[in-house]
Amino acid sequence: MNILQVVPNRVHPPNTGGDHRKHGLMTAFVSSKDDVTRYCQGGDPRNYFSGKFLSSIEIEGSYRELRVNHPLHDLASLPVLFDFPYVLLGPALELTPTKTLHQLVDDADIVFVEGPWQVSAVDSILDDGLLVYSSHNYEPERFSALSSGSPLHQLFYRWVKKSERKAVDHADLVVCTSERDKDIYSREFSEAEILIAPNGTYANNSPTDSATNRQSIRNQHDIGEDTSLVLFVGSKHTPNIEALKFLHDIAAEVNDESIQFLAVGTACEEVDKETHNVEQVGFVKEIEPYFQAADFAVHPMKSGGGTNVKLFDYFNWELPVISTPFGVRGLDVSDGEEIIISELSEFQSSIQRLHQDDELKKSIGESAQEIVKNKYDWSQISAELRQTILDWV
Repeated sequence: MNILQVVPNRVHPPNTGGDHRKHGLMTAFVSSKDDVTRYCQGGDPRNYFSGKFLSSIEIEGSYRELRVNHPLHDLASLPVLFDFPYVLLGPALELTPTKTLHQLVDDADIVFVEGPWQVSAVDSILDDGLLVYSSHNYEPERFSALSSGSPLHQLFYRWVKKSERKAVDHADLVVCTSERDKDIYSREFSEAEILIAPNGTYANNSPTDSATNRQSIRNQHDIGEDTSLVLFVGSKHTPNIEALKFLHDIAAEVNDESIQFLAVGTACEEVDKETHNVEQVGFVKEIEPYFQAADFAVHPMKSGGGTNVKLFDYFNWELPVISTPFGVRGLDVSDGEEIIISELSEFQSSIQRLHQDDELKKSIGESAQEIVKNKYDWSQISAELRQTILDWV
């Protein structure tokens, strides 16, 4: 079976939560020996200097990623640098579809389009095969802040709503991340055929030398074994930036020298705040040692869409997590069992509670890891999606 996955930009190796979803959903197709090709509407800008506008990354067996540079397509991506959505990608692709994409679409049995932006453009050149809109978020919710901004922001928001509508209209199937998102799609688009493939992680995919990594990171940041290391991870995405600012406010209220916070990820580049017990590490090449070094994690999310992939990474590493109710929307978890759920105003007391209760940390961490193994493992999620689509066809 030939599988084509169309994405806005390069994915491999996966770094962000969205990258991991794009990669994770393909897991069972690859293991089932399907031919899987990912078409990236954009490549390395340096390719313009070398004249190499198409590059192929061989990932595993018959699984590859094609990165295609095109001047108009790359220009259409520029608004993303200013936190606007990819609404111009689809029109650019529909206006100038590449020969490479035409050939891939002609050969594909199933075409997955990740996000709404390119769905109608792909459908315009698809004669046969199944077209699947793979939703990561209900985008009008994710970008709702644009609706109350400047006239330019409001214009982009109207384009977001139009892109979502067109994606659902043109797709044969919609795959979303949770029952919550399915309810939204069913309410907004009653005619849509909707499947659920939750976000997840790579269960048990962890290095073996955890004790060495833990000690190395704690020594590097001068954190003793008697101190609770509280971890926050976030990419340069507006809801994560907002959450990191909340973290500084929360940490400022924690008057305990035996509790220290580390913030990891590119969200740190956008937050210019200093709090005595918060260290902003920024981007790191390997995040796993920080999972190993931490005692628990915080997830102070108040906005965004879909479900948060990084939660499953915390769970997989047996890290207890404190989250807002918004942060666990759409997940099958319970307060006090797989996670601690707190309003922001209660985060300080929840942090103290976990800091002081080793048995509670152990219990929540083990339960969280167990639910990942049973429900949120990419290999299982992808296998169920593949079989459901085959049954549907």
